[in-house]
Amino acid sequence: IRFFFLIGTFYEGLISFSMARRTPGTDDWMERGNAAITTLSQWSSFCMHNFENKVLLLKAERNFAIDGDAGNTDSLYRDSINSARQHKSANEEAIACELAASFYLHNNDTETAISLLTKARNLYQTWGAVALVEIAESKMDPWSMLFGNNNI
Repeated sequence: IRFFFLIGTFYEGLISFSMARRTPGTDDWMERGNAAITTLSQWSSFCMHNFENKVLLLKAERNFAIDGDAGNTDSLYRDSINSARQHKSANEEAIACELAASFYLHNNDTETAISLLTKARNLYQTWGAVALVEIAESKMDPWSMLFGNNNI
């Protein structure tokens, strides 16, 4: 049962940093996200295989929430993607690719964003997550890229 609690903690952290980005000046979301990083970092020291990519992704999302183009945010996203791939977690690699795409799109690097969304879409397809494939495809729509997509 503890493992499911930790997975919930991971998603709560992702949601918290997303909300912090959308509602600047609300420290509560950042505190909840930071608490998730603390909890998962402790578990990562016992089982890096299951938690390293999650901690890296949460740290990337925290940086993105604090400063949209923070210096090492790029490397945190890439390290999270690589860790998920190394540990054979296609679903979490896909999530990391999709969230990294949002970061790159925010920083006007459309080419990298599309590449990562394509990778996320393919990983979702492999995983069998049909609804997520459709969402990733809708985010790759050229009109979304040009005029913004608040859901990316």
